[in-house]
Amino acid sequence: MARFSFVFLKIKSMKKLIFCFLIMATSLHLSAQDDKAQIEQTLITFVDGWAVGDSTQAGKSLHPTWRIKFFRDNKLTDMSRTEYLSGFKPKERYKELKFNVLSIDITGNIAIAKTEIINEKFIFIDYLSLIKTNDGWVMVEKITFKKDKI
Repeated sequence: MARFSFVFLKIKSMKKLIFCFLIMATSLHLSAQDDKAQIEQTLITFVDGWAVGDSTQAGKSLHPTWRIKFFRDNKLTDMSRTEYLSGFKPKERYKELKFNVLSIDITGNIAIAKTEIINEKFIFIDYLSLIKTNDGWVMVEKITFKKDKI
């Protein structure tokens, strides 16, 4: 009888362990989904500002140390947040503007997003580094590729 009780307790403990594991896994999955949604909102906030030349709106998504890098005219350009945003001028939103989040990879409080912006003339492919701060997700770096729309 004692042996049966031990096996019963062991099975009961295993069920509790599995239940706890499922709760933790569900919690982590929901947390990751929440982070993904927050990252997507950060990206949309940036693009919405960029599309109309609103440096204040776009700047909400950028950490103060944010930098952009791109290769143009056989030269690597590295620009600060201040320098980049100072080039914004209010403009009418592009008539044909599509924004797609191609992928998001999250590890803890860091993430990489790959996005695509398509307007009448160009296609931009961006790789964005993000970090989760006490204030939420912000972009810390962007590398971008621009090509003519064919």
